[in-house]
Amino acid sequence: MEPSKLSSPNFPSDLINDIFHPKRLELLHFLSFNDETFTSITHYLGISSSETSRHLNSSVKLNLVRKDVEHKKYRLTPFGNLIIHLFQPTLFILNHAPFFQTHTLAGFPTRMIPNLIHLSKAEFIKGTGNVMLRFSQVFDIVQEEVKLMTDQAFPFGKANLRAKYIVPKEMLKYKDNTKKNLTSEIRLLDPIHFSLVITDIAGSFIFFPNDKGQPDFTEGFYILNEDHEGMKFLNQLWDIFWAKGTEFSLNY
Repeated sequence: MEPSKLSSPNFPSDLINDIFHPKRLELLHFLSFNDETFTSITHYLGISSSETSRHLNSSVKLNLVRKDVEHKKYRLTPFGNLIIHLFQPTLFILNHAPFFQTHTLAGFPTRMIPNLIHLSKAEFIKGTGNVMLRFSQVFDIVQEEVKLMTDQAFPFGKANLRAKYIVPKEMLKYKDNTKKNLTSEIRLLDPIHFSLVITDIAGSFIFFPNDKGQPDFTEGFYILNEDHEGMKFLNQLWDIFWAKGTEFSLNY
């Protein structure tokens, strides 16, 4: 059965053109955080008052935005909230278009795609040297726990550190690197497309796969532990992959 064509008579082309005007999307994004006054909206959009009025009037007409007359503020309607909630991950991807044009979401849990927006506050780091420098800075101050998902060689832990690993079976050849005074848990998962590095206080990383489906460690996203939404997103991803892995016990 063929999919319906976008040009079919029932396809809402005019509605889509109205909704996905760049400034209208900025407006919906702004209102997704708080109800706002006309003045604050105008300032945020960086346009004239007349242009703001035009976008607000159109958004009200489309039932995307509602005006609270009593408090003189604008707020999203349920329809507007639905539209921006679904589109925000796309905004994140478009803001990093050069990166996602050469990387994929292979192996990424479908249900987590809408949550990509929670990486909005992450720092994009590019270049092997910059990545390694940040790694070194992070692991110098990790205190109690690290969680690592990778398809690369790694030391099985650090003295007096709780370590959890998700690795492909072939990485077990490095298990002799295990250090003393170590609490380590390992789960095996094949294949691994993404790499996650999650620490207790030092910040965390996510590396997406390249067009060959392998984690690309030359550029990725660094999330501060103070970024609660970003850290929640990474830990949710970790829990999904951890549940998929097969338990493996180290024999000393």
